[in-house]
Amino acid sequence: MAITPLIRSILMDDHLIRGLGDAESRMLVEWLVDWAEMLADTISDEELVEKRFYKVRSRAQLICCYLRLCQETDAHASLTQFTATQKLPWPLPTLKIDTIELLDRILDWESRHYCHSWTDGTREAPEFFARQAA
Repeated sequence: MAITPLIRSILMDDHLIRGLGDAESRMLVEWLVDWAEMLADTISDEELVEKRFYKVRSRAQLICCYLRLCQETDAHASLTQFTATQKLPWPLPTLKIDTIELLDRILDWESRHYCHSWTDGTREAPEFFARQAA
């Protein structure tokens, strides 16, 4: 499958990275592009690729919202409620944490524990990302 429509959908979605800094935006977009490439390479059914990629994009939107709430100084209650209602497995930051480090940890966790089931039920996704990092 050509990944151009998937990448175009990332680039056209201003809401996806709204409120993030340049570094965080770049990390999130690169993570999504990696997923688009991996899904297109491992799944032959175009409809299934689009469906799985939509799930990954939805997850990225949750991550973005979580990061925006983490940056707010008086949003601990909102962050707690958001985390609970979305059933997010990430711990609440107790101290002021660097959002780049936090995003890196979240994306790593997502790639290893949650999103791998969106390929074909294999654990190929974390291995794919490990190969990309090498």
